[in-house]
Amino acid sequence: VGMSQNGANFYAMYSGWTYQDILFHYYPGTYLMNTGTAGSEKVTVAGVSGDVLSTVAGIVYREVGGSMSTEAIKAQAVAVYSYIKYYGNDSHDLRMKSNPPQNVIDACASVLGEALYYNGEYALTMFGASSGGTTANCYDVFSKDIPYLRSVKSEYDASCDPHYGTVKYISSSEVKRRVEARYGIKLSADPVNWFKVMAGDSGYINSVEIDGQITVRGNDLKICLGLKSPKFDIAYAQ
Repeated sequence: VGMSQNGANFYAMYSGWTYQDILFHYYPGTYLMNTGTAGSEKVTVAGVSGDVLSTVAGIVYREVGGSMSTEAIKAQAVAVYSYIKYYGNDSHDLRMKSNPPQNVIDACASVLGEALYYNGEYALTMFGASSGGTTANCYDVFSKDIPYLRSVKSEYDASCDPHYGTVKYISSSEVKRRVEARYGIKLSADPVNWFKVMAGDSGYINSVEIDGQITVRGNDLKICLGLKSPKFDIAYAQ
């Protein structure tokens, strides 16, 4: 949901996109504006207060490292700052990595204070490493309808990203153990009957009926089975 970090980097590298192009693509309908306060305000990460530049640079370094294109790093910096502002100057679930390289610091400094807004409010600028060729509608994954977190194409993810199209093999006994432990149910004998998946509008798994007993969010089953994404297929092999 939101910006694909690898997709942003590929768009900058292969299509020449600026950080503004990247942001407006992944967060449609938002607009960019400088708060004018970043130079003097304090923000908090895990209960520790710090200045905006060092905080954002540390989070960006942890999120995308220092080898991505400058425009992708700038886009990540704006997304991180907007996310912090959305949560009232708190990083929420974002964390820092110490000693960011100078190119990360410089990229963050060049967009210091720029934040994304929607209808006069800070945007919830969610992001993740990659997408399955398109990003997900927010309501397909988190059951919340946010107008600027809509499914958009992320073409390079499908052709360039090593995460795309990977296969994970899990034994039926291990699946049974994980599902029963998480959901407190007893699965029937035939694994073919265990999962009935329902895709959302963006192709991501919206919900899964488990063995005719309960229905869970696709994102929750992703966590249960240790998958990379709620955009998955289930197949059976002997």
